[in-house]
Amino acid sequence: MKYIIIGLGNFGSSLGSMLTDLGHEVIGVDSDFHKVDTYKDQITSTICIDCTDEHALEMLPLNSADMIVVCIGEDFGSSVMITALLKQKKVKRLISRAFSPLHESVFVSLGVTEILHPEQDAAEKLVKRITAPDVIDSWQIGQEHSIVEIIAPKRYIGNTVVELDLRRRFEIQLISIVKRRTPEKSIHEPYNPGHASDFVYPGTKIEENDVLIVFGHKSNLKKFMGL
Repeated sequence: MKYIIIGLGNFGSSLGSMLTDLGHEVIGVDSDFHKVDTYKDQITSTICIDCTDEHALEMLPLNSADMIVVCIGEDFGSSVMITALLKQKKVKRLISRAFSPLHESVFVSLGVTEILHPEQDAAEKLVKRITAPDVIDSWQIGQEHSIVEIIAPKRYIGNTVVELDLRRRFEIQLISIVKRRTPEKSIHEPYNPGHASDFVYPGTKIEENDVLIVFGHKSNLKKFMGL
């Protein structure tokens, strides 16, 4: 896929580098030549232009990009102007970064449906990781439901899937079981994903260091995790 990342600060440059590493075509854009030069070897291509200038913005391959992400941080005016121009151009998919409730409300009024809150999201994930150390990751689905990756609680180790009977006991769905090769020692170490099962068989036994991927209502997930 082709991505255009506008704003090569800490967040934008990291996003561009990671997408490039995954094999995607990424164009990193910033009005600061120093940033453009710094990340030229980490991102597929970088270009120095002022995207608040409509004519300059049109130099980018807007129509062929699968997604454009406006990652500008504290410059409220530039962020809003660039987002408004891109909405006018009717690009395929637009995601803009908001750093305040006011910023987000302006984006909403412009018709932007995908809004990033990287600092808030990162803080929320860290809080979850600190308060629930066995939770590796989670994704909110709608207002009340989530998918959670959790290290198998000790009290469930040795039980089979049918013995756990998660649907009846907690009204949650076990989506997959990941068999990890090595345990994760701390929040600072990279997660070793191991092998995920395509199907969850009733006779599969839960083992130490297994990761359970479960879906359900937040309150039911908390009961399952013992929170």
